[in-house]
Amino acid sequence: ALDLERVLINLLNNACDSLYEKKVVHSDFFPQITLTTSSIPLGIEIKIKDNGLGISHENLEQIFEPFWTTKNSANGVGVGLFFSKQRIEKYHGTLTVKSSEAEWTEFTVALGLKPLPSRETFR
Repeated sequence: ALDLERVLINLLNNACDSLYEKKVVHSDFFPQITLTTSSIPLGIEIKIKDNGLGISHENLEQIFEPFWTTKNSANGVGVGLFFSKQRIEKYHGTLTVKSSEAEWTEFTVALGLKPLPSRETFR
């Protein structure tokens, strides 16, 4: 559970950074983050979407590589998304991203759920 918390915090922090950077440039900008959860076959899906700076197509291809970052060195070293993806995959899940540059970014965490033990297990 702690790994999932760290991943979600990292994704939310990145969304906040993007919203802040966009607000600095566009004073009339209204920042939004949407977090949704839903059931998927045999699991759960968590989506975090922001209307910040978005990610260019070129950067999307590199976003999960270790030490790759768009931030200056004072704001990060570029391992957050790489480790986030590794943590999710450790639990046989997936971490994906979609984005439209200058408009929005959406990260999706999909995790499989283990079946509940049968009632006989509790007798």
